[in-house]
Amino acid sequence: MSTKDVRTHTMLDLEIAAHPLKHNPAIIQTGAIHFHIETGKVLKTFSIDINLESCIESGLITDSDTLQWLEKNIPGTRPNRPPTDLRKPWMHYNDFCVRTYCEAAFSITGRNIRREVDKSFVGKNHNAIDDCKHQILYLTKCRDAFRGLQGSAITPVPAGPIFESSVKRPRTVLDDNRSRMGLD
Repeated sequence: MSTKDVRTHTMLDLEIAAHPLKHNPAIIQTGAIHFHIETGKVLKTFSIDINLESCIESGLITDSDTLQWLEKNIPGTRPNRPPTDLRKPWMHYNDFCVRTYCEAAFSITGRNIRREVDKSFVGKNHNAIDDCKHQILYLTKCRDAFRGLQGSAITPVPAGPIFESSVKRPRTVLDDNRSRMGLD
């Protein structure tokens, strides 16, 4: 029996003006989509363009390669919006990453969902809303792949004793602490 998922599902995407591995890259666009988790149906969208100069004034960074790419591919990089000091309206344990879902789907099913979905990208690359829609498709395809395994992937745990290896491992500090607490 399936229980109804009452959580709100929102996909977020940021377009940035520096390499993603750099600390504190300047954000030039934010997109969010509220969607139905079972179908991927878009319920509401939100997108805002952010002025690059305001990000730089706030101490966020850029790099020349990304700025050249932006000017070539996204001319006139974005109008101005006032800065805000917003906190996440959700708890940290409700924060999931699409990449993690895709990696788990690959590890468990052997299917490269990202490669399958990337063949059919709809919209404009590096547009936050179009990227959100694409990531929602990743998520729904991963969930479908997991559902296909529900009856077959779960194997029963063997009954009876589980024997330890006869090879002795070196004793660790954790073992000593467990002994002091009477846990071994």
